[in-house]
Amino acid sequence: MDRVLLAVEDLKTHFFYDDVTIRAVDGVSFNLREGETIGIVGESGCGKTITGMSILQLVPMPGKVIGGKILLRLVDERVIDIAELEPRGREVRKIRGKEISMIFQEPMTSLNPVYTIGNQIIEGIRLHNKISKVHAREMAISLLSEVGIPKAEEIIDMYSFQLSGGMRQRAMIAMALSCNPRLLIADEPTTAIDVTIQAQILELLKEIQEKRKMSMILITHNLGIVAEMVDDIIVMYLGRAVEQGNVIDVYDNPLHPYTKALMRSIPRLGDRQRRRLPVIKGSIPDPHSNLKGCMFQPRCDKAIKSLCDTEEPSLIEAEEGHYVRCFLYGKKEVDFYGP
Repeated sequence: MDRVLLAVEDLKTHFFYDDVTIRAVDGVSFNLREGETIGIVGESGCGKTITGMSILQLVPMPGKVIGGKILLRLVDERVIDIAELEPRGREVRKIRGKEISMIFQEPMTSLNPVYTIGNQIIEGIRLHNKISKVHAREMAISLLSEVGIPKAEEIIDMYSFQLSGGMRQRAMIAMALSCNPRLLIADEPTTAIDVTIQAQILELLKEIQEKRKMSMILITHNLGIVAEMVDDIIVMYLGRAVEQGNVIDVYDNPLHPYTKALMRSIPRLGDRQRRRLPVIKGSIPDPHSNLKGCMFQPRCDKAIKSLCDTEEPSLIEAEEGHYVRCFLYGKKEVDFYGP
């Protein structure tokens, strides 16, 4: 289970407005192997969600994937570049749901309120499988039961507004798994639900992944979730990956000043000292601004004058399998290889 399933190489997704271009994703690269989980973390607005949506060619207008490759290895061993497919074309629609599926951030807005939960799941099943409505309904009931929804035979005929937040999220997971995808993109899967239900949802995702031998991309701002769920981690800031590698290496030895600042801001269980959590000074720069050099340098205590504010660092391999975008660790650029 060590073959590369998905290779993202120098992905660039920009949003074009009348007088400005916003570089939402600006040169992200990573490899995802079969059965592996990658976590993408960072502050709101750093490009996490757009990275996931770019993989499925679901970027809303006026955004567009303008560069890079999204190489996917199919079951028949063919390798296709999703970035070259027409966003509304037939080929990419064959991939969505069947090869790659996504759990969206807000189940209340992602589920159609005028159709029952069952109708929405059945539609996805029949889109990719030539089966009858009766058979598709049986599969939908089985999926709802698999994700822990009681009385699935009754819930299937309910609407999204009739369900609790946790139940809606489980229905979203069932919908995403309806065609047995090889890759699941989970975008903030616990954001809109009660804290007491979050652990259940995460445990459910882990169980389903192990059962189905599925790869997963977990998008979140919660560093605590990532520590328990992923194999590798990508830390993003303003559209760029500033650090990535094995989750244990990054947690035990964070290299980038931004990653270190994020780690310091995590509340520690058992810490009895009454003190304020450290915060990162300043705020995220306006995405409309043409900031030169390293994007993090205005907030960085380690910034090197006349270097960090004039040149943009490349992603380099500071340690084996541990990559960082920072001049503190040299200038040698690295390459990522696809399937």
